[in-house]
Amino acid sequence: MGWWSATIMGGDSPLDMLGDLCDVMPNARFDAETDEPDFYCRLFTRKDIDDNLAALIATVEKGWDDNLGFQVLGAMMMHVGCEIHESLRSKIADASNADEWLKEAGPQSERGKHIADFQEAIRWHVGGTPTKIAAE
Repeated sequence: MGWWSATIMGGDSPLDMLGDLCDVMPNARFDAETDEPDFYCRLFTRKDIDDNLAALIATVEKGWDDNLGFQVLGAMMMHVGCEIHESLRSKIADASNADEWLKEAGPQSERGKHIADFQEAIRWHVGGTPTKIAAE
């Protein structure tokens, strides 16, 4: 396990969380060819997230790292253009501020830059329009 990028989705841990969250959505699937939880190969829709949002939040809150979990959930929601209500937007922003890597490396680090970009994307995201974030 490890990180290959300082992006929100650039490591095994966020991809594991992505897999856990997609397991909550009955219609979400892995890419049939690779069977890997690659962020852009995951097949889930805005409706999948909207229909299962309470269960997704509960999964994050009982997960092994809810700070990272809320970041992943935010990335997923922006990826497909979900509406993000203000209370959830606040939880996602708080989670990114509490990011362990950010605390260790500081705001001027590469991780700090990606966290700042992610926070800006969360702040300005408009439901109905997908918002792309840096992901590797």
